[in-house]
Amino acid sequence: MSRIIAIVLVFCLFKNGASQDVRLGMRAQKDSMIYYVVNETNQKINAGAIICTWFHNSELMVFWPADLGIGLGTVSKSGTYTGKNVQFSIRTTQRVSFDFDIYPGDSQEFVTVQNYSEEPQEVMCTNIRLYYFDTSGEARETDVYPINQNPCPFKQVYMVGNFTNDGIRFWTTANQILHYSTKCTSGFDVVVIDRSTLEPTPVSGQTPLCDDGKKWTSFGHPTNEQVYYHFDFTDTNHISAFVNLVEAINPGDHVFISHASRNAVNMTDTRVVAALEKLGGDADLVSYKGKNPIENKLLADKVWMVYGNKSSEEGTLEIFKDQDVKKEYVLLPDQVYDESKSFAPCFEATLSELEKAQEVSDTTTNNTFKLTYHSVRIYPNPVGDVLQVFTYIPQDNFTLYSAAGQRCTIQVEPFATNLYRIDTKLLDSGVYVLKVGEEYHRIIKY
Repeated sequence: MSRIIAIVLVFCLFKNGASQDVRLGMRAQKDSMIYYVVNETNQKINAGAIICTWFHNSELMVFWPADLGIGLGTVSKSGTYTGKNVQFSIRTTQRVSFDFDIYPGDSQEFVTVQNYSEEPQEVMCTNIRLYYFDTSGEARETDVYPINQNPCPFKQVYMVGNFTNDGIRFWTTANQILHYSTKCTSGFDVVVIDRSTLEPTPVSGQTPLCDDGKKWTSFGHPTNEQVYYHFDFTDTNHISAFVNLVEAINPGDHVFISHASRNAVNMTDTRVVAALEKLGGDADLVSYKGKNPIENKLLADKVWMVYGNKSSEEGTLEIFKDQDVKKEYVLLPDQVYDESKSFAPCFEATLSELEKAQEVSDTTTNNTFKLTYHSVRIYPNPVGDVLQVFTYIPQDNFTLYSAAGQRCTIQVEPFATNLYRIDTKLLDSGVYVLKVGEEYHRIIKY
């Protein structure tokens, strides 16, 4: 694969119908790729976070945020992830938090990806979403799409159960649940996602049984804020309503079901079982029996959640019972859910190949250490009381010099793997030079 030197991605922020460009830049640097955002709007934005998903094939790919103090913020999962032109074995989701004012025309680095393996490695950045505040202080969020590519809409849906933030959410587990209610707390809630728009949708002819689920434009609410249905199977009328709902759902739509408040939900009624089977296309709930009867599978005594894809031959039916649930679903327009297709196709334009880690000779011991190009990262700079240094170089190779060339006494303390802290609060304000191995870095103490 030819080496990609630079790529620029673009997306539009929409406010009051006006489009505003913000770009995501990528800059190759030996065995690493630097990712940064460029503000090409006519106003300052305050960037608060970026969520993105990386696909790669080596565990020795590291995703370093610009602010090392916040940690990597990554969660990785092994599997088989395929696209039109690529296939990966590792999927890493990352949330990078920061607080950067980015003025028109300015840019801000947010992640550097480095390849610490022995071989060149491919990496792909996908499903990018930016969170920011505009000049009025209003919170905004938007997708990021590659330049010269038609947008490829997607939706990330999270189901969380048996944690403190249970429920169904868009984009991140930190967002508010789609079915929040203070009135209807027993039983379970159903959110139907339109297969084309990927938005919560009301089902024709079906009226929510919980008033909190009626915050739709069709009920006089200004927006479709909470489009969900609530059922409590201790009421036989609710069983009939659930069966009617499943019958009325459009083929191909996605159905997410969450318990309302960890209360037991008895799902063993034969009418309910028959309805659930329709949510998995050709799924047969008999297959869920295993060593236990189906009644045990559908009798929830702690937490119970379901995902289904209505009346699809390739549909999925997933039932979660008596277990911790933190499942992400990446939905693409007019497609059934497929865990191997975890990225929208236009993001393949971000595919990059990183060289293997650079080798640097240590002439004092005649050994060869595997070090990366620009293998030292320092934050913050200018520095106040504590300087953080990430490096594979042993800590006894740290030396600090004043602007006059005098060696300063410092104490280097390990903080995490390959991350060190240097106490700088006793240093006078001024310019210093930190030598780490054979690299020199200019430090400003304020």
